[in-house]
Amino acid sequence: MQIRTQQAIAPCQDCSHTSKLDQTGMVSVILLVTLPLIVATGIFGWKKYRASVLRRQIATLEKIWRLSFNKEPS
Repeated sequence: MQIRTQQAIAPCQDCSHTSKLDQTGMVSVILLVTLPLIVATGIFGWKKYRASVLRRQIATLEKIWRLSFNKEPS
């Protein structure tokens, strides 16, 4: 009977640990950069949306005002 010995070739534990840290660091940096950009874009878009809604409401009120002003005899 022959006994086989197997030697496990393990990668450097320090190397795999640093690569995981590098990946975590990259994800953190990406989040730190993109999250404020997304929030700023959302705020800017919301302000533009509200401004356009307000302009539409003002235009509608001006039309109503003109119609009611033209109907009343002076």
